[in-house]
Amino acid sequence: RARHKRTGARPAVESQQALQQRAGRMLVQLDDAVRSGEQELGFAQAQFGDGAAGEFQQALDAAKSGLREAFAIQQRLDDAYPEAPDEARAMVMQVIQIAEAAGAKLDAQSAAFDDLRELEQRLPAALPQVETERAALAARFPAADAALATLAGTYAPTAFAPVKSNVEQAGGLLRFVEERRTAAQSAIERGATGEAA
Repeated sequence: RARHKRTGARPAVESQQALQQRAGRMLVQLDDAVRSGEQELGFAQAQFGDGAAGEFQQALDAAKSGLREAFAIQQRLDDAYPEAPDEARAMVMQVIQIAEAAGAKLDAQSAAFDDLRELEQRLPAALPQVETERAALAARFPAADAALATLAGTYAPTAFAPVKSNVEQAGGLLRFVEERRTAAQSAIERGATGEAA
């Protein structure tokens, strides 16, 4: 995250030395992020369960793979056999791109867990709000069905086809909302607020 907070105009064309220094810093930062990510993954699995931590695990695995690849490129750059200037520049840029992409994935997953932790804190107010919104949406179904019937009688079947199943799909989503809300309420009653979130 600190990497994203730093801003500053870079010269239009960085020198090879400046690029290599930047790539080295980014590799160290990514290595640190992977280490702290492993700890955060453990906490997240304990707090929210393996299911909620699945995407974080994937991002962490991808970051580790990227880190290995970037270190291998860096080793080739540092060995006793110098590359041609264009090749060396391309290799350094590849290290930077790998580090940026892996870091962005880890940052996104960390932000998602921050959001989940925030939700866990406000669950007592969130669940009643979910039920209120679900009930309000369910009350709109008769009017939506009537509107669909009007559309079906007014327009050709090909024109009506794209919206024909919208109400049915919305009903399925509302059933899903109710199932998840009920499961969250049950988890809260058992004291499993992480699971509920």
